[in-house]
Amino acid sequence: MSYKGPERRKHRVFITENTEYHMREQTCVAVRDNKSRQWLNEHQAVGSKVIGGVLVASSGSWKVNFGAADIGERICFASDLLTTPVRDISRPGVNTVENYSSSGEKIMGKFDALKELAEEVIEASLYWTGKDEEKNPKLKRIRTLAGLALQGD
Repeated sequence: MSYKGPERRKHRVFITENTEYHMREQTCVAVRDNKSRQWLNEHQAVGSKVIGGVLVASSGSWKVNFGAADIGERICFASDLLTTPVRDISRPGVNTVENYSSSGEKIMGKFDALKELAEEVIEASLYWTGKDEEKNPKLKRIRTLAGLALQGD
């Protein structure tokens, strides 16, 4: 008997021609070169969220699949990165997850810290007045950015 409930596993690996993109939910926590098998800690995708998959048709038109990429689609990251087409999607082994869990935890820790900062900004902004924002327009921008950071939670 197999499990029929919602997907509980958080890690997936998207494999392209040259690269493996290791994801924890929608965030890239590690990138590995397919040929050398070396981790690319400074890769642009590390720490970036996936916007979705992009399928480029033979006519040159693009079809965007927001939220997740599928086989044949290019991964579109929030860091303005568009990969080559995904060849396979798999699950990483436990040993693989342990190899990048510390960098993944650092990334998730940064997101948690940013979320906490955004919550503090929103709370502090309750004491700002319209006049405060007129005197310093950056206050309104800071509150707006904090609100955007918290969207989706």
